[in-house]
Amino acid sequence: AIMPPIKIDNSSLFKVANFLRTVDGMPAKQSRARTKLANALMAKGDEYIESQKQLVEELGGQVQGDDLKIVFKSDNTEAQLHVKEYLNELSQEMVVINEDFMGQFAVLKKFFSDWDGEISSMDADGYDKLLDILDEL
Repeated sequence: AIMPPIKIDNSSLFKVANFLRTVDGMPAKQSRARTKLANALMAKGDEYIESQKQLVEELGGQVQGDDLKIVFKSDNTEAQLHVKEYLNELSQEMVVINEDFMGQFAVLKKFFSDWDGEISSMDADGYDKLLDILDEL
């Protein structure tokens, strides 16, 4: 059966993708399902970063460097206030990810319901969010 799409907020995309990439020892089918989901999350994450840059530029700012620092040419505090507000809204925006193949999400849901692997403190948020998402399916 085709599962409904996954719904995930922008702020969780990279956390979940990064966690998925740390999981070792998966059987082939589960590993393929995981890789496809991680890649889809990263693609949505890239779109999220582009949306952030576009939003900042529309408000007269620039995003600079690898750390994506936001810089305004003028001291336009109103635009700077709005940027934080709009970026926060954008981070909460829900995106939709469909299965790449039938049964992909079911395979992952079953794998993680039985999984008892180690999770670093850095990946705990991503793991928690992934389980919440899979529980909603």
